[in-house]
Amino acid sequence: MHLLIGCGSNSNRILIYTDKLISNVYIEKFREESYGVGGDVYSVYLTDSIRFRKFVCKYYDSQSFNTRIIGDSIYIFRFEDSYIDSNNKKIDKKLINIFGFDYIMLKNEGKFEK
Repeated sequence: MHLLIGCGSNSNRILIYTDKLISNVYIEKFREESYGVGGDVYSVYLTDSIRFRKFVCKYYDSQSFNTRIIGDSIYIFRFEDSYIDSNNKKIDKKLINIFGFDYIMLKNEGKFEK
């Protein structure tokens, strides 16, 4: 028996969408190949498509994310979505992580992560 755990090839990603956050800054969402194990896994990146691309996080079917711009700062909030548990009780959406980035710093560093 062979068990395949945690393969991380960029060729196993599919771009789901690109959304403009501010002038020349976009958020990209990719679906990662999960090989039928668990649910879908997504990865999120910030990019200007030329000077920088920054990996933000991975999230799963049961999670979602929102963004907020304050000045030159970009904040990405990752949430666990609400659900009904086995006792038919509603569990509310909850915040898991906050990721903060300075747009000027990203642009000046010029790193392009895959």
